[in-house]
Amino acid sequence: MHGIVLVRGNAVGVLVVLRCEGKKYLLLVRQPRFAISEQASLEIPAGILDWTGDYRKVALSELEEEAQSYRGSL
Repeated sequence: MHGIVLVRGNAVGVLVVLRCEGKKYLLLVRQPRFAISEQASLEIPAGILDWTGDYRKVALSELEEEAQSYRGSL
């Protein structure tokens, strides 16, 4: 494990639960996390709170950005 950790401050995450034919699924994205030696860590869509302090705006923006980036690879 690497000895470097980056602390960024306030963050927001979105837990998306999808239901299809009675089964529940979670929306997870693959993110590289070099501090834990992982090139494909599964996580909920999340991001750092910006200067506006608008949690809802940041959450929706991160959800759109991270979910869209994987649309083509499904």
